[in-house]
Amino acid sequence: FLISDAPSLESWYQAKKKIYKSFNFSRRRKGSFFEVVDLKKEKKKDRIFSRLLQDKIKDALEKKLSVMLFVSRRGYASFLLCSDCGEVIRCPNCNIGLSFHLKREMICHYCGFRTVAPSVCPFCGGRNLKKIGWGTQRVENEVKKRFPGARVKRFDLDIFKSSTYLIPDYIKKREVDILVGTQLLIKEDILSLVGVVGVMLVDVLLNLPDFRASERTFQLLTRIRKGSRGKNSVIVQTYNPTHYVLNAKSNEDFYSRELKIRKQLGYPPYQRWVRILIEGKRKDQVKDKSEEILNKIKKEGFNFLGPSPCPLSKIKGSYRYHIILRDTKGKNMQEFIREIDPLARRSSIKIGIDVDPLSTM
Repeated sequence: FLISDAPSLESWYQAKKKIYKSFNFSRRRKGSFFEVVDLKKEKKKDRIFSRLLQDKIKDALEKKLSVMLFVSRRGYASFLLCSDCGEVIRCPNCNIGLSFHLKREMICHYCGFRTVAPSVCPFCGGRNLKKIGWGTQRVENEVKKRFPGARVKRFDLDIFKSSTYLIPDYIKKREVDILVGTQLLIKEDILSLVGVVGVMLVDVLLNLPDFRASERTFQLLTRIRKGSRGKNSVIVQTYNPTHYVLNAKSNEDFYSRELKIRKQLGYPPYQRWVRILIEGKRKDQVKDKSEEILNKIKKEGFNFLGPSPCPLSKIKGSYRYHIILRDTKGKNMQEFIREIDPLARRSSIKIGIDVDPLSTM
């Protein structure tokens, strides 16, 4: 049995084709009220906290109800950007923007690299370094400024690693008024206890460079709505209020739209994908090995994408390229994988093969 308020798109598709048998439970939990706020219409000073969200928080606090604010990133800001030359301060091991934390610390959340935030741009010497994006620390600080009488607590992996089971007790004992955190907070036993949930900026999730970004965002919002058991208000802040994920009236509405898009693009579940991931310490060797694998792919007559750098092109000092095999139905994949395996054994390059990949990051 697969039981879910928001199943994977593949499961939904199989149910529609009668390969899976689906059941609708008659006593479904009522979802909470869901409101979308267009941040483009807000005054600049209110773009972290829209007027609606501020009003909802104030009302909840007056009624002695707790508030949850969901932020998708840790730290104070997503990265530092030089407004003079446009460069971003990146991790030397991962080629990913370092997150800015309080006490001027820059941290990579992939490899753990830490350094002090520069006062001048290391690329051009400019002094106009801007903090871009919102992290849990920044939202926590803003909450304390706007609601000085509230008891605010931050819950993320920087300070709260393994004791999430204690969070409901904080709420029940009235030890916290406003919870600020990441997906650690998206649990039914927590959601059911709060009066208001604010999704601070859903665009971060919607715009991830992964073909499942919309699906995962819909699943997350569904978990938030259903987990509330109809007891709280959910405020979703965005710069793109017309996005179909935010306007879906039902599962059927979202999945039908997403399946149509996937079919047009030749994405799963309409084509079966196999992802070949090539990783190594030297970029030239990774590119060469990718081309070597590509030659074998062409000989087999596969439909493919790439090779190209992964969206996360370097992690922990390893460069990452990938090739996507499309429409592998009818192909002898086991034989092809056996042919690729010796290519990895003869070099320091790591080759991974992911059938039906859950992510292309």
